[in-house]
Amino acid sequence: MNIAPGKEMSAVLIIDNPRIAGEFTTSWRLACKDESGNVQFLGKPFNLSFKVADVDEPKPKVESPKKKEYPKEVVTKVDQLNGLFPDANRNALLEFVNVNKNLSIEELVDNYLNL
Repeated sequence: MNIAPGKEMSAVLIIDNPRIAGEFTTSWRLACKDESGNVQFLGKPFNLSFKVADVDEPKPKVESPKKKEYPKEVVTKVDQLNGLFPDANRNALLEFVNVNKNLSIEELVDNYLNL
């Protein structure tokens, strides 16, 4: 495989699980073979660190994200739009109206239909 100068590529690195809990660091280098078959290293080595959790260790609590609050006029317009478009996603409508809150309900309906 050849990569042209200035182009990007992605790769997936699969690491075997060490099968014990703890924090681990591995050192990696990028390399390729030249036309002669010799290995040529690219750039500097980099470290990859990861943590294997202990199954007996309690899981850290993850806070749920705060619910976004919208101005009253936005919620009122969304209530009207929900009556016209009952299958529409309410959160999507809230964002749509919030971005276009200066438009009348008629303009919002026209814009929504043209999405």
